[in-house]
Amino acid sequence: PALRQAEKAKAYQFARIRCIGGGRKSKLASDKQKLFFILFYYKNYPTYSLAQALFELDETNLYRWKEFLAPVLQTCIAYQLQLPYTRIKTLAGMLEV
Repeated sequence: PALRQAEKAKAYQFARIRCIGGGRKSKLASDKQKLFFILFYYKNYPTYSLAQALFELDETNLYRWKEFLAPVLQTCIAYQLQLPYTRIKTLAGMLEV
């Protein structure tokens, strides 16, 4: 339900030229693909190059999907997602993580 509300709000955010459903279809068409994308992003925090290869999207679309799906996911779960923060100073430190 949260995804449907966000999609509807996004669809009517601006004056539309086409009807809803017009235009090209997204690579992340199903709800399963969208959920997998955002969970994969938070679990692995991939570089854009890796994500481009996996999801066949360009960097701009990856960023847009992340920005769109992150608040939807956060409304569905009870805690705030945070990306891991580690400051690596040496090669040995990187191997420990």
